[in-house]
Amino acid sequence: RIDDTPPTLTAKGTLSSCFTTVRDAENAAIALTNYTDNCPGNVTLTASTVGDCDATITVTGTDQCGNQGTITYNAHIDTQPPTVTKGTIASCYRDRTEAENAAKDATTAIDNCPGILTKTVSSTGDCDAVITVTVTDVCGNNASVTYNTSIDTEAPVVTKGTIASCYNDRSVAEQAAKDATTAVDNCNGPLTKTVTSTGDCSATITVTVSDACGNSA
Repeated sequence: RIDDTPPTLTAKGTLSSCFTTVRDAENAAIALTNYTDNCPGNVTLTASTVGDCDATITVTGTDQCGNQGTITYNAHIDTQPPTVTKGTIASCYRDRTEAENAAKDATTAIDNCPGILTKTVSSTGDCDAVITVTVTDVCGNNASVTYNTSIDTEAPVVTKGTIASCYNDRSVAEQAAKDATTAVDNCNGPLTKTVTSTGDCSATITVTVSDACGNSA
């Protein structure tokens, strides 16, 4: 048998634009390659790769006489997740969406390959909330950071007490109303009482209780 003609390699279609391992990329390139040879017999396909973010995959077809033909594919091979940097957010939020957006905005990331990085965010809990921001590159590699904060959407529950019917000093009356008012909150943290009054002979004293997140009643 005399065979001095290399196999002819052709592509069945288009190679996927992105892979997370060299092995997956090379296997896909081999699977995409057709061959014909002038003599009957098997043609063995092998692959090699140069580069990563802008990789070139060469598929070589070798016939039984050692003649070789090649075809090349361009691919994006990204084996590394983004590097994600955690920022700083507030200790308390009155709205879950606001808290999640704050964490998302505070998070920065870079990747070893060019391309768009996508941030997604999720949260669990409320008073002791954990917010997770995940950054994903165009190949699907991802990395995450977490934030601890408080998400408190509820105002304190305020209970009115009893004060005297008459006072000869406004500050004493206001202090009495403040002292007579009790409150509980759904989340741990200090509750702050403020007091205002209007009128005199028919005075109205208002005590407002605010929690650490600024919810008030």
